[in-house]
Amino acid sequence: MELTYENPEQAENPEQLVPETPEDEVKPEKPNGLPNFVIDGQPVEKPEEDSNEQQEGGTAEPATPPDDAPKKDKGFELNPWIIALLAIVAIIGVVVVLKAMSKRKKDPVTVKEESTVKTKPLPATAPVTAPVAAAPRGTLLAGAMQHVGAREDQQDSYGLSSLTDTGKGVLAVVADGMGGLANGKLVSSTLVNCFLNNHKNVPESKAPQEVLLETAVLANAQINQLLKGASKSGSTLVAAIVRQGFLHFLTVGDSRIYLYRGGALLQLNREHIYQEELAVKAVNRMIPTQQVTGDRQAHALTSYFGIGTIPHLDRNDIGIKLVAGDKILLASDGVFGTLSQSQMEQALRLSPEAAAQQMKDLILKANRPYQDNNTAVVLEYR
Repeated sequence: MELTYENPEQAENPEQLVPETPEDEVKPEKPNGLPNFVIDGQPVEKPEEDSNEQQEGGTAEPATPPDDAPKKDKGFELNPWIIALLAIVAIIGVVVVLKAMSKRKKDPVTVKEESTVKTKPLPATAPVTAPVAAAPRGTLLAGAMQHVGAREDQQDSYGLSSLTDTGKGVLAVVADGMGGLANGKLVSSTLVNCFLNNHKNVPESKAPQEVLLETAVLANAQINQLLKGASKSGSTLVAAIVRQGFLHFLTVGDSRIYLYRGGALLQLNREHIYQEELAVKAVNRMIPTQQVTGDRQAHALTSYFGIGTIPHLDRNDIGIKLVAGDKILLASDGVFGTLSQSQMEQALRLSPEAAAQQMKDLILKANRPYQDNNTAVVLEYR
């Protein structure tokens, strides 16, 4: 039997040579009408399953042609399984295209909703190009309590703005009128009203730390004018603004502001009392360290509204980023002077209203003979 080459490449690969079938030797077709393979344009029967063994009267042929063996074009006939696979791929492609088109149709609705968010105006000196979207704002809950204690008069005052952050933030204020001086209630209420009124009138473009400082300047001027020619009096102050998830505060005197996070209570401000000055002297070896806490005047105020020129104040210039679940406690010394750290932490595990009420109940339960006025405001950030 004569061997022929299907193409020149077969000459270089003798193992790919296939025998030429004589014209009179036609193999029967498969039942489906398709030959197993074709050589020189003639249908050839595929060898039996065990083609690796020598057949009688002939040369052994490979069971299947090598992968790189040249193949004749069988025509454009597709296997039904391939047709089904192509159909599935086409259907998946159509679904993907439809989803993409659907998403594009929804995009304008999303943009329209975002455009309704109230924006913060740019400073007047900045070029007006496009509105700047305000940062997402969390929800604030609040609770408060106040009790006269064992005193004849209530000289503490507190105030709280609307809990809806419309761009100016939420303001909370606690002022502790000095019980040993006349007009303590008048000074503390003047302070609170000044902060609430100024917060209501300031533009949204003014930063919270600037609002607090400028309001403290106005309040000090009002109180100095109020007390001009009158008996000496005064009040402490702790004021806080929560705007767009950031906490800013300003304090004068010994009232405190705390941050409760993850079950722990942290005092944020420094008290303006004589003990702090004694501590500085001790560090400089001017007095023994024992005198810092042992001095009878250690808790005397060194800065307060009504003193005239305020010598000390405490504030944070950079806002404290709040996280969901944070609580903020503003308290006069009648609260933290009676309750322990653990008692306040236990109360602050509750909702703001319940926390304030529990602190009040614990103070009443303590039943101290000289219990000071006590006031607390609790905010929760969500």
